[in-house]
Amino acid sequence: MASKNTTSPNGRQNVQRSNRDSARWIAGLLLLFVGVFTAAAVFFSFFSWAPDQSVLQKSVEDRELIGAEIENLCGVAGARLGMMLVDRSFGLFGILIPVMLVLIGVRIIRQRPLLVNHSILSLFFIMILGSLTLGFAFADRWS
Repeated sequence: MASKNTTSPNGRQNVQRSNRDSARWIAGLLLLFVGVFTAAAVFFSFFSWAPDQSVLQKSVEDRELIGAEIENLCGVAGARLGMMLVDRSFGLFGILIPVMLVLIGVRIIRQRPLLVNHSILSLFFIMILGSLTLGFAFADRWS
């Protein structure tokens, strides 16, 4: 066990943390924040996809010359993440990747077992089947 509880003479419990607990917290918080940022980037890309795509397809010099700006509230990184997860890969179900990252981060912080066969694997299965289904159903209409 990484943490050790000891009782002091005044009745309070002293919790001694090891370096492994700190590394676990850092990894969990990092995954949690990356997941929240990615979720925000994907969510905002649903609303600003058209102007962001036209800006991202131009070179950096052209963007500066015409003064084009990214409308995604997460900036250029958020626009690129949204374009990568929604436009070029999973479509509407690309929002499930940040949800999986947040779940893994929370479970690492709370010292719970990951239970990959339950939640993460189910979300992955829904994401793959959902994107394939929507791609098959709407391929001829939007191509």
